[in-house]
Amino acid sequence: IVSFLFNVNVAAVLSSAGLSIPLIICERTDPFVMPMTRMFRLACRLTYRLADALMVQTQAVAAKYDLSGWGLRRVRVIPNPIPQQMIDLQYQEHSGTQKRLIAIGRLDEGKQFGVLLNIFASLSQHFDNWSLRIVGEGPLRPVLQQQVIELGLNGCVELPGQIMSI
Repeated sequence: IVSFLFNVNVAAVLSSAGLSIPLIICERTDPFVMPMTRMFRLACRLTYRLADALMVQTQAVAAKYDLSGWGLRRVRVIPNPIPQQMIDLQYQEHSGTQKRLIAIGRLDEGKQFGVLLNIFASLSQHFDNWSLRIVGEGPLRPVLQQQVIELGLNGCVELPGQIMSI
């Protein structure tokens, strides 16, 4: 059994107990920063140790589990694959001293682009030669576009959607 999402992971552990079927549970985000009720966090802590392995996307998340004291048997890192189109992208040289930060991801709460915009707004007051491009699509696009306007970042933040060149 390969299970994804913390609530499904807990259910998979409980429902497969005693079946002698190997179980791999997967976390697709950093659960240590995701909003979760105390009850679900406790359920994860108690059940995850019964899975044969936990798969996470980054070494940083694996390290958090190692330090957590949850007593997990195996934690393995399997990062997201990179599509060939991203590998084939050509860097576009920009003239002058202008510098660009690029963030790529689904425009939803889990990616915390709103937090990035707030931080960029505070830093942009001191570093006016920097711009920010957030590449991706998702349900928070209108909210993030409004946040850009409210923070006065129209000239230095772009939300171009899904694109094939950065």
